Amino acid sequence: MPDAGTSPMNSRMRRQETVFIVGFIVINLIGPIVLGERFPFTISPMFCDEPACYCEYFVTDANGREIDLASLKLQRVYDGNPVGLGVGIQPAETLDRFGQVPTEQELSRHLLEQIDVWPDTPYLRIEMTVVGALDENRVGPVERLALKVERP
Repeated sequence: MPDAGTSPMNSRMRRQETVFIVGFIVINLIGPIVLGERFPFTISPMFCDEPACYCEYFVTDANGREIDLASLKLQRVYDGNPVGLGVGIQPAETLDRFGQVPTEQELSRHLLEQIDVWPDTPYLRIEMTVVGALDENRVGPVERLALKVERP
């Protein structure tokens, strides 16, 4: 009686399965390098930009009311991936970039570009805290900036 494991049909199926598995592995290894981000294949970029710091913003109007950071395009969109990679969506426009600290001039210019968002106040007060490495084992505030941006 012939063994069911050695039949020509079973042998062909095993060969097809092997070709499929090898092909799938090759696509997973080569695909992201050649094609970039294509679901479900990814280059796994999480934290590949190695950010060393980030900024926290707190903005108030002339009456001391807190202003929503997203309305001023200062919200954080960083999720561990470099902006625009590995997320499947186009992130909202923002000045905030993990690993980068805007200068006082860049921050002022950016807020003046958003002037339509704050029409009822003569100025905005911005507190920017840069968070980074305090030493090898701790992270915390390493720099603070207080700024007042007035309407032109």
